[in-house]
Amino acid sequence: MVGVRQAWTAHGRATRLSPVRRVAETLASLALLASLSCSFDLRSPDWVRRARAVDHMTDQARLASIAVHDHAEPVCLTAVGRLADPEFLGVVAFGSPNSHVQIAAVEKLADPTLLASLARYGRHPHARIAAIGRLADPAVLADIARTDPDPSIRQAAMFRLTALQEAADPDHV
Repeated sequence: MVGVRQAWTAHGRATRLSPVRRVAETLASLALLASLSCSFDLRSPDWVRRARAVDHMTDQARLASIAVHDHAEPVCLTAVGRLADPEFLGVVAFGSPNSHVQIAAVEKLADPTLLASLARYGRHPHARIAAIGRLADPAVLADIARTDPDPSIRQAAMFRLTALQEAADPDHV
């Protein structure tokens, strides 16, 4: 009789816990399926499918890698839009071969040291100019305006420096 009672109690407990276990197992399975589906979609030749998969991702390192390495600009821009970590935004701003992707990363950056580095040493002139447009340090801007070998970069730094001076002193002529 004790064996039957233990079996019944164990069975009753298993029955009560089984919906919870089933939900947990289902959620785990769905998460696994979603990650497999996302991985499959990221390998798709269709850039729309890859962009949709990227739009559901949160892994910052993986998003940065996609933003730098994917060959479709819309996929890269979607990945940059999902990035929030300044370190990974810096990786994209320096590492992407696409100037539009670099500019999108620069527009999300707030770190003045990283923006100054991008303005000085960035890969594409348009991304460098975007970084200059976000700088607020007159000393850095003046240094770029004096020493950069690219005349368009020097000119952008001068325009930004002038705009900052005018904003600080509205009576400045």
